[in-house]
Amino acid sequence: MSYPTSNPKSQRLLDNVKTIFSKKPIFRELEPNIIFVCGGSIQENSFREGFLNYAKNELETFRIFLAEDAAQDFIDFDKPQFLELADFEKLIAEIADTIIIFPESPGSFAEIGFFSNSIKEITKRILVVNNIKEQSNSFLNLGPIHKIEKVSDYGKALHLEPYPSTSNFPQIKDRLEKFFPRKRRIKINFNSFAKIKPSEKLFYIYELVSIFRILSFEGLKSAIRNIFGKPKEKELKILLSLLVSTGDLIRIDGEEQLFITSKNSNSFINIENLDKNRLILLATEALELSHPKFHKLVIQNQL
Repeated sequence: MSYPTSNPKSQRLLDNVKTIFSKKPIFRELEPNIIFVCGGSIQENSFREGFLNYAKNELETFRIFLAEDAAQDFIDFDKPQFLELADFEKLIAEIADTIIIFPESPGSFAEIGFFSNSIKEITKRILVVNNIKEQSNSFLNLGPIHKIEKVSDYGKALHLEPYPSTSNFPQIKDRLEKFFPRKRRIKINFNSFAKIKPSEKLFYIYELVSIFRILSFEGLKSAIRNIFGKPKEKELKILLSLLVSTGDLIRIDGEEQLFITSKNSNSFINIENLDKNRLILLATEALELSHPKFHKLVIQNQL
C-alpha cells in the first residue's frame, strides 16, 4: 500500500503534516497516562489479574498494558523476528509513565532485579505492590525492592492483602493519583526520528495513523521517513505492537498488515491551533480516490 505517497493529493497532505509537526506548538496531554503492569499470570488468581479487573472501572484515565501482550503481537507480526527481552522491556519502560510490579512469579522477580538496576529516570517511576505476608527480610525486600524504594517517586512498596481480596486496591489508586510524576503538559520539540524519545515516537505514530485513517507498515514507514527521517524497522514494529496492546490501534490482517485507530482511543498529544478534523477529512477524500478498498475498511471498523 503506497498511500499516503501514492497520489499528489495525499502527498500534499503529508507535506502539510510535516509542516504542522515541525512548526506548531505540540504538547503531551496530561491524560491518559501509560502504565506498564508486571506480575503473575493473568490466567490464574494472581494479584496482577485482580488489579487489572479493578482498573477497568476505577482507572479509566490510564492506558494499562502488559509486556507479554505487546511481545506476542510483535512475534506474530508479518515476519516473526527474534525478540531480545531485556531491550524490549527497557524500551517500554522508557515509554511508560509508571511501572507497577507485583512480585509473585519468577518472571516478576527477574523484572524487579532488572528494573532496580535501570537508569534513575526509569527506577523513579516504579511502584512495587507486594503481598502483605512478604514483609520479611528476604533477598527481594533487602535487595532490589529496597533499592527501588530509595529512588522511586512512589516511595515505599505497598503491602496489601493478596487477591481475591480487592479491598486494598484503592490504596494503589490513591498512590498513583498522589504521586503521579507528570503534573503538567510537556512540550514536544520536533527532531529527527533517531533523536526523539521513544514515547514521542509512539505519540507521532498514533497521530499519523489517526490523521491518514489507515496505514500499512510500509505506508507508515514511508510517512515517517518523509517527515522525520528513516526509522529503525524493528523499533517501529515494537511501538506498533505496544499501541495494539493498549487498544489504541487495531491491526487488520490480510495481504499486508494494516493499522487503524480504535474508535474509543484518544490522541496522546495536543497540537495548538490545529483543525485536525479538516486534515482527517482531506485524508479520507484522498483515500477514497486512491484506495477505495481501504476506505471501505476504515468505514467498516469505525461503525
